[in-house]
Amino acid sequence: MKRILKPISYVLAAVYFLVDAVFIAVAKPVSDWLAKHLVLRKLRIWIRSLRPYPSLALFSVPVIILEPVKPVAAYLAPCWTSSAVQSHA
Repeated sequence: MKRILKPISYVLAAVYFLVDAVFIAVAKPVSDWLAKHLVLRKLRIWIRSLRPYPSLALFSVPVIILEPVKPVAAYLAPCWTSSAVQSHA
């Protein structure tokens, strides 16, 4: 059983990282567009003024909260998309 699960886990990890890379490629232009606006200039100055540990906490807390949700979203996405397609057909 362990011999079967090991390659499957490698494939799932590779797919996970590929999806994450695609998301980053999509999110980067959106992030750049948002960063150019004046509304976020004060926020950017505040973030740059943070010392190392507060800045680590600022960025690690959302990652800790949202990373476990990604596999759940990937599991639910086919159910949601198939029901949306069926309801509009």
